[in-house]
Amino acid sequence: MKNLILGIAFSFVLVFGVASVAYSAPTAGDRSLHGRWTGWAYWHFQGSNEKCYSNIQFSESTSQITRQQGAVDCDFAGLNMGEVSLQKDGLGNLLFDSEVVGHYSEFKMDWVESYSPTVNVEVTIELGTSKTNLNYNERWVNLQGEEIYFIENRLFKSQH
Repeated sequence: MKNLILGIAFSFVLVFGVASVAYSAPTAGDRSLHGRWTGWAYWHFQGSNEKCYSNIQFSESTSQITRQQGAVDCDFAGLNMGEVSLQKDGLGNLLFDSEVVGHYSEFKMDWVESYSPTVNVEVTIELGTSKTNLNYNERWVNLQGEEIYFIENRLFKSQH
């Protein structure tokens, strides 16, 4: 199982389908997510709660959020996150191929990615009020909504 998980490279394609939530759009100049974030993660899988090393690189402009790369490194498995770019519509919606796939505000972002035809990844980001720390969570679910993995990351903005 370890080799199977370690050998998988994740390249995400987004799908339409996010629950409606009220968000207020951030100011036009807000680029709080931009930069390199490092810290730890807990990978919840079949009762395990493994603490892991984690890092994610984001770029952000007034019109786009891009997860450039990321990794979660555990003793039992690893996850390499592929690049994904989302367009901001200025009204608090995140778009992929002109479809709303999530939402954003000054301190919170969420979207849904499709890992495979039978598995979706629900991503949630919550920035701390100082904007120097964040919680980045991925909930992997099958089409029936059953959780496969839950990976919660606690990250801090690198100064480099």
